[in-house]
Amino acid sequence: MGKPAPYYYYSPPLHCWVLMGDYTVHLDGKVFVIPQGFMWDQASVPRVLWPLASNVELGTIAPLLHDWGYQHGGRMCPDLEYSRSQVDHLFYRSMKEEGVGWRRHPAFWAVRAFGMFAWRAKAKDPLPRATRQARIAGKRGRL
Repeated sequence: MGKPAPYYYYSPPLHCWVLMGDYTVHLDGKVFVIPQGFMWDQASVPRVLWPLASNVELGTIAPLLHDWGYQHGGRMCPDLEYSRSQVDHLFYRSMKEEGVGWRRHPAFWAVRAFGMFAWRAKAKDPLPRATRQARIAGKRGRL
C-alpha cells in the first residue's frame, strides 16, 4: 500500500466513521475504490477486549477495506466478488501492510470465528447499517 491514510471523520449521531473523499486501495494486484461518504465502524472490537486490541490498533485501511467488503457482500468492485474468507484474508494482509504487529493474528481469527453473523445479516438485509442510520438521522435533522 504505502500511501497516506484516507481522510475521514467520526460522526457521533451515526456512531461511525465517514470517508471524506474517494479512497483507492492497491492490494494483491487489485484496485479497490471506496467512495466518498462510505461509513464504517473502524474495527468492531468488543470493549471488554480493548486491553488486548482496541478498535484503533488494527490499522485504518484494513478495517475500511474489510467493512467495504462485508457491507457489499463481497462485491468489492464491479468485476470482483469475494467470499467471506477472501475478504477476511484481505483484512489480514492489509493489516500486515499497515504494520500491525501481533494483534493482526487474533483480529483475523476473531473475524473468521464471528464474522459469519455480520456476513449472514448482510445476506438478509442488503442495505448497509450505516446507510440506514444516516437515513434515520437525516429524517430527524441530525446530520
